[in-house]
Formats: sequence, C-alpha cells, structure tokens
Amino acid sequence: MSFEFRYDYPNYAWGLSGVGVLLVVWAWRSRKLQRDAQRDILWSTYIFWALFISVIAAVVLGDVNFFYSMNPFYAAQTLNTYPNVDPSEQSATQMMDAGRLYFAPGSHVDATKAMGFKNLDIYCVAPIVKGEVKPETYDFWAAGINCCAGHSPEFHCGEVKSRGTRSGLRVMQQEQLPFFKLAVQQAESAYHIKALHPLFVYWLQDPVHAIYAFQREGYKYFILSSLTHFALNLVMVIMKLYSSFEFGMASRTGGSKATCVAWPVGPVGAR
Repeated sequence: MSFEFRYDYPNYAWGLSGVGVLLVVWAWRSRKLQRDAQRDILWSTYIFWALFISVIAAVVLGDVNFFYSMNPFYAAQTLNTYPNVDPSEQSATQMMDAGRLYFAPGSHVDATKAMGFKNLDIYCVAPIVKGEVKPETYDFWAAGINCCAGHSPEFHCGEVKSRGTRSGLRVMQQEQLPFFKLAVQQAESAYHIKALHPLFVYWLQDPVHAIYAFQREGYKYFILSSLTHFALNLVMVIMKLYSSFEFGMASRTGGSKATCVAWPVGPVGAR
C-alpha cells in the first residue's frame, strides 16, 4: 500500500487489500467451525488475530506512509523541471506541470508581503519576485507551515535565510493547497496585489535532495513498521507456545493424579 504499485495501479492495490479481508473472514470462519466441533481453537484463534492485525496495519499504516512520503516522491518525479524561471515576466499558467523550479538570478522571497492563514496550523506564504520589479500578478509563492507570524511581514520557511537559494519544490500535498490559497487571498487584500494563478513551492537550495528525502522517510517508516509487526508476531507465537505447553503439562499431570487415586482401590478391597 506504500509503493509504486499503489501509485500506478491504485484500484489493484485496494483489490489486494480486499483479498486480505477475505483471508481474515476465512480465519474467523475456520475458528468458529472448530469451536462448534469442540476442538482445540488455540492456534486458529492466533491465526485469526494475526491476520486481522496484519491486514489492518498494512492498510492503515501503508496508506499513511503513501500519503505523506511516497506519493509526494512519485508525483515529483513525474512532473517537469523548469530552469531560469523569471517571476517578473512568466506566469504560472505556463508551467502548471512543474515539479521543480529553478528561478532566474536575482529572484528571492519577498518577506515584506508574507501572510499566514491559521487553521490549527499556520499556513504561510510569501511571493517570489525578481529584483525590485513588481509583476502584474504574483503567481509564484514560497510556502510552509508554522514558519511565519501570521499577519505580520515575517517569513522564515524553508531555506529563505540561506543566501543564493533560488529554487523550489512544488507543494504536493493536495489537502494543504486550499489553506495556502486562503493565505494568498489575505495577502492580496492586505497588500493590494493580484495573484491570479498561485503556484506554491518549498523554497530550497536542492529540490532533488528534498525529493529523495521523501523516499528515505517512506522506506524508514516501512522498515520500522515491518520490524514492529515481526516483533509483535514473535511475542504472540511465544505466548501461544507457552500456553500450549502449560495446557499439555496440566493435562498430563491431571491424568497421573487420577491413576494414583484409583490404584489403591484393589488392595484395600482385598483386605
């Protein structure tokens, strides 16, 4: 649920999740039949809960990992790269398929027109300009979360403080875009500017490194989740083996005691 198969074939990926649900139903049905037949359900109970936890964890954690890490990575790779972008002359409508943008020399983030929209977090934006030229429409915006003062001209998102930074990685998280757009609308009203087609980027020195940071985070999350799941299953198996051992010992001990009690009956009766 986390990787390229999900990105390329989402319907098939969810279909495989459905197969997992069917396996859980099968395990539950098998356990019920054994219980009705008054058979030992120790291992069938373990199989049911192991499958149930595995499927739920795979779907939920895999979806979270894909949403926050792997989907931005794959999306950034499929989009175009635009070099030497001049924010004073070019419009965002000319590069709606942009993933990475490298701005022309002299481009910078204008923190004097920064704005933030608060919805639990503060969604911060500031226009990207070239020199002192005021464009007709401010289409390129640096963006970030909880890195500005809100309604005062203060902006420290990304690498805006680093000299020489003039590139950006497009914001891929679709759920964040409406809040960034609301921040731009507030900036339009406060600073009397126009932003007809705002395009949001993270202001970075090396967008490629940032793209692969998403991938590394996704792999790390996947490995950590897999190891945690393995450890949980190992503990459950050990507990089940211990329970089986205790049950077997109790059965043998009970049988021995019954034999010892019955044995003296013959000689006593003979006396």
